[in-house]
Amino acid sequence: MGWTSEVVAQTYNISREKQDHYAHISHSRAEKVAVLVTTIPLAFPDQNAVFYTSSMIPPGPRSR
Repeated sequence: MGWTSEVVAQTYNISREKQDHYAHISHSRAEKVAVLVTTIPLAFPDQNAVFYTSSMIPPGPRSR
């Protein structure tokens, strides 16, 4: 998070530890959703539809 986290810590009185904890929770949730999106088949009337999934969420430390 770098400089932004320092500004947030000072401006809003939120410690770096709390920011890191929330970031970990948020990343874990996003990772779970990404797995669900890629493993649950989607049923749509238009069989010619093309769906793309995002690979922007890197695996978390527990997944490596």
